[in-house]
This record gives sequence, structure tokens and C-alpha cells, in this order.
Amino acid sequence: MKRHSSPPSLQSDPKSMIPRDVTGGERFYRTGHLLSLLELFPSLLREMGHILSNIDVAAAWIDEAAKKEDLREIRHTMAQIRSEMTRGRKFVERFTSFLKPSFPIASELDVNGLLKEVLEILDRELRFRNIKVRLAYQSQLPSVTSDRTKLGQVILHILLNAMDAIEKDGEIRIETRTEKDGVMVSVSDNGPGIPEDAVEYIFDAFFTTRTGHLGLSLTICAEIMEKLGGRISVGSTEGKGACFTILIPFKVQPSGTR
Repeated sequence: MKRHSSPPSLQSDPKSMIPRDVTGGERFYRTGHLLSLLELFPSLLREMGHILSNIDVAAAWIDEAAKKEDLREIRHTMAQIRSEMTRGRKFVERFTSFLKPSFPIASELDVNGLLKEVLEILDRELRFRNIKVRLAYQSQLPSVTSDRTKLGQVILHILLNAMDAIEKDGEIRIETRTEKDGVMVSVSDNGPGIPEDAVEYIFDAFFTTRTGHLGLSLTICAEIMEKLGGRISVGSTEGKGACFTILIPFKVQPSGTR
């Protein structure tokens, strides 16, 4: 991955193991990944608060039904409570699956399905910020063999970056399609875009155009895609938004083996 010396500012089964090099650099990027995801916790708390509120209402309804000895209503409401608890458990499982470090595993996966999982994690935060998501998925998209967790982290970071750029009241468009070398995913937003003199530095560590950010998330994305044999690129027109594109090879090709 290309590095620059003077940025303008520092603001298929069967499953196979991906070669792993646990270095100080990798530990550094893991830390950066976790720090950059801290902004997701308000969304997690809102989602869990909503679930607990639904359970509280259902419990009060059971109390009323019990006074009337309405067993049918009690059973129905108990089923609703179990449903909310299952929803909460699955949400936490999806959320934590993108946080915890995992031994790299290559397995067959559906990119459209992975995008759906990530969007489910971000759904309440997107609605809270009034950001609409437009989907342009290719139907019958070919599967790829890659690291599900790592790709999920890349998609999550790119979407979080788009949400931060928009802040609120905007739109994100996600497109998938088949390319010669793999599956392409593009995420575009109608935020302020990236200054022209900053585009070439956007994947450099600690480079950011926004205050209050570490400038690591896009660096992490680039590092992951390089290790998986894919690539990430960006296009932007200042004042009109940005578009990040990743190419996922049909089969993982760890860097250094191609």
C-alpha cells in the first residue's frame, strides 16, 4: 500500500486458514479498530433500551391480563417478550462479532448477506440520524471465499465513515456487482466530500479531515483489503460527497502470494 511522506495535515469449503502475522503493527491496528468503533456504543445502547422498553410494556400488559385471568393473552405476551429477548441476543452477537479479534478463516460467503448484517447493526443509528440507505444489489451475486469477520469490519468502517461525513439528514447508496476479478462493493454518500489535496492521503494512518477522529479506520480498511488480496479506492468531488469502492477477489489471495 502506498505511503506518503508529507500529508497536508494530521488532523470453500473446506475452510482454509489465511496466513497470519501477529506483529506489533497488527496489535496497533486492532487497537485502532476498537477505538474507532466506540462511536457504535450509543447505537447499541439505544437498541437495547428500545428492547427493554418493549419488554417493560409487555410485562405491564401481563399484569393486567393476570388480573382478568386471561391465559391466552398472557401466553401471547410472553411470546412477544421471548421474541424481544431473542432479537436483543442476536443484535449483541452480531455487534460483538465485528469487535472481537478472530483467527483469520477463509470461508464461502454471500456479500449481499454480509452487507445486510452490517446494516442491521447500524439500523437504529441510521434512523436516529435520519440517513436513508439506497440499495443497488446485483441479484444472484456470486459468492466469494474470504474472511467474513475482516470483510465485515471493512464494510462497517466504510459505512461509519459515510455516516460521520453526512452527520445527519443525508443519503448513502450501496451498490454490488460482479467484476472480472471478484465482487465490487461501492458506498457513496452525499456528504461534503474530501478536499482535492487530501484524497491521496486518505488511507494514511492518523490522517483525517475531521476533528475528533484518530484517522485510523480507513487505514485499517486498506490494510485488511491488501491482506485479503483485494483493494480499496476512493473518488470524491468536494461539496458533493465521496464514494469508496472495494474489490473482493472471488478467492482470498493473501498479499505476497500473488
